[in-house]
Amino acid sequence: MLLPHLRKFSELYDSHGLGAVKNVWLLTCLLPLARTGNLYKMKDFVGGVRKKPDTQPQSHYKRLIRVFQDWADRLDLLHDLMRHNLRFCVAWVLRHW
Repeated sequence: MLLPHLRKFSELYDSHGLGAVKNVWLLTCLLPLARTGNLYKMKDFVGGVRKKPDTQPQSHYKRLIRVFQDWADRLDLLHDLMRHNLRFCVAWVLRHW
């Protein structure tokens, strides 16, 4: 069963796969925790977010690197993420205006 926040992105699964959506969500969760965009520093927080504290931090670092290696040239994913971000921002503004 998917977590509620991942269900919001279900339309991205067909074109990019569930793995890509989960990795983007992981990066989104890591930014405020690590308070940096540095992947080497983010690796220390992956175990807590994924609830797998026994995994070595170096393995988490490799996972983060692979996300960017695998998706670096996929502009379609970038455009879809920007579209979703804009949609969420507009919805938030309309609710709080």
